[in-house]
Amino acid sequence: MSPRWLFYHLTATTDFIRRDPGFRDLAYTFKHALTQEVAYNSILIGRRKMLHERIGAAIEVLYPNRLEDHLGELAHHYSRTDNAEKAVSYLLRAGIQASQRSAYSEANAYFERGLPIVHKTTDQYKQELALQLAIGEALSATRGQAAPEVERAYARARELCRLQSDGHAIFSATTGICWFYLARGELDTAQELGFELFSMAEHADDPFPKLLAASTLGSALLWSGDFTAAQHQLEHGVALYDKSRGSGGFVTDLGVMCESYAGVALCFLGYSDQALTRVQKSIQLAQDLNSAHSLAHAFIFSAFIHMLRRDELRVKEAVEAAIRIASEHELTYWLAMAAIGQGWVLAQQGQAREGVEEARKAVAGCLAVGAEINQPMLLAIIADACIGVGEHYLAIDLVAEALANIMKGRCYEPELWRLKGDLLLVLHGKDHPEVALCYQSAIRIACEHSARLFELRATMSYARFLTAQGRHNEALNMVAESYDRFTEGLDTRDLKEAKALLEELRAQCGRPQQG
Repeated sequence: MSPRWLFYHLTATTDFIRRDPGFRDLAYTFKHALTQEVAYNSILIGRRKMLHERIGAAIEVLYPNRLEDHLGELAHHYSRTDNAEKAVSYLLRAGIQASQRSAYSEANAYFERGLPIVHKTTDQYKQELALQLAIGEALSATRGQAAPEVERAYARARELCRLQSDGHAIFSATTGICWFYLARGELDTAQELGFELFSMAEHADDPFPKLLAASTLGSALLWSGDFTAAQHQLEHGVALYDKSRGSGGFVTDLGVMCESYAGVALCFLGYSDQALTRVQKSIQLAQDLNSAHSLAHAFIFSAFIHMLRRDELRVKEAVEAAIRIASEHELTYWLAMAAIGQGWVLAQQGQAREGVEEARKAVAGCLAVGAEINQPMLLAIIADACIGVGEHYLAIDLVAEALANIMKGRCYEPELWRLKGDLLLVLHGKDHPEVALCYQSAIRIACEHSARLFELRATMSYARFLTAQGRHNEALNMVAESYDRFTEGLDTRDLKEAKALLEELRAQCGRPQQG
């Protein structure tokens, strides 16, 4: 049976295929997928491979200057031939193109198809290295940085770097594995890798490895609670960032990352107005880059900064924006983080029980994918919401769980000790011996980390405790000292409440009010 006769038979006799009006050129499609599969499988394997290669070669000849418009087709055809070189090359290019338009699941599918045939290429290690790095990033976007598959991809990439002494790719591979350990809450390992990156980057002429080291180490230091050192690294990263160079293969743009993390560090350090400026820059940059993952990241960090400022309206706006983006692009981790923000907003708006339930489910979702870095912070947020509905025993259990896992993220440690003090005071009264110790621990740790925001909150709680004991002057002096360290953010709820407490304490102590 000749191909011409078969074509005539399919169109005119059995009506299995039809002309596709969506194409300007002559094109036909099968009416049913099963018919197409049967027809395809009826062709001998050798002939199939030959036809696929001829189609791929024809596309290359027809569109030599427009291959970027046909990468998916070229990857499809060459991956069904014995031409492994072109198959892997086009699969990589098609995957990268899909990732650039934020189609991360599609991108990973291309990359994964390259792995079984990469050993047939002449430069096997180099090609597999490119695939493993790309797989690590695509999986980080869709399944979260703590997913075991992410570790496997980056660990293999590190091994491949050693096998071929690739001094450039080792930076990307080490950054990826560092973020895996960071997301898992293994902060000591993450910091070791961060300092390893920093040491390697010192000898590099290219500024990009230095940017990788600054953004990665700065993030690790932030979650460890070393806010001043973190801010120093992140500022260095902002200075090194060059928008024209792109993201270097990372799904979250490094400029967006540095700006947003710097914003959080500034907020902890007591510079909440500067924090807003930074996170707004990160949102604008992500929008300019048209990067879905970067934009979801920026909006979640914006929500967190507004949460620290206790501005529920702005948290709600940022969370809703993050959900729209994360839902469209199947970014499961950011969806979970956004749900926690939603829960916090509900609690602030008087729907505390619904908010607590929403947040607890989201935390369970994060833990299910191994993302434990935020566990102490997220448990603190839920505990705070529980206090709002009078669930004090549940709240204190959550605080105890968070403190037991504090090495998975120390940035919220002062706040946890403050919450524990508040809860012990409510449940057991002012004579409980641990109440004062909790407040003192919160203040001490906050001062050690230069966390002025948490220092102020703990100081206010301790001052109210002292006032109940008649120690008004001591309470006044400590609140005044903490409040006077702030030079901005005076319109935030924390600073307004601190000012009101100061006025109340001055009246109790018989001191004149200040304007």
